[in-house]
Amino acid sequence: MTFFPKSYIIRNMSRGIIRHFIVFEGIDGSGTTTLLNRVSARLTERNIRHRCDAEPTSSAVGRRLRSMLQTGNPADPLYNTAMSALFSLDRALHLYGPDGIAAATADGTIVLCDRYLFSTIAYQGIFGDPEEALSFNETFPLPEYLFFLDLPASDALKRIEKRGQKKEIYETADYLDRIARRYRQIISRFSDEGMKILTLDAGLSPDTLEKQVFDSLSSESAPE
Repeated sequence: MTFFPKSYIIRNMSRGIIRHFIVFEGIDGSGTTTLLNRVSARLTERNIRHRCDAEPTSSAVGRRLRSMLQTGNPADPLYNTAMSALFSLDRALHLYGPDGIAAATADGTIVLCDRYLFSTIAYQGIFGDPEEALSFNETFPLPEYLFFLDLPASDALKRIEKRGQKKEIYETADYLDRIARRYRQIISRFSDEGMKILTLDAGLSPDTLEKQVFDSLSSESAPE
């Protein structure tokens, strides 16, 4: 049972595929941001119109979410429900707000996004109700391409520790291992939803990963 009713806009969205929308997913430390930036640089070299987004966004809701990722308690069911609800609101604004994903892609701009609904389902589903996390996202449209960077939690944690930055609440060996397993389940669950999905070995070099992304986009006739 959810504590927060879905807003009108979320309840009345229809699942579909957004062309020109490319998402990079993976646990913390898997390299989603690095790979996205490399793909962006390659697109810039080719003069292909695109932009780089991320979730949580830079909106007021997104800033609140980032704050909660520093101080919340993932073991608290109410915390997970609140996070799922806020992520849904942030995502609805990201998709349909002024200059949102829907408007940008409709104009032919490729949108590269660091995380999307799959991360919300993975992270909020490890302690909260997994079906509730899914229900908050059941009507959001899906990306045309989904690149999942798969990496063992132990390797991801080593990368995080090398950053020397304050860790977020999920950046522990136990949490990362649970989330990695949950991610794999989610990717499998969405395998027949019409997206083009490629699971990447995030332990490979950045050059190799970048090549695999562009090989996949080229073989599937990437958006221009």
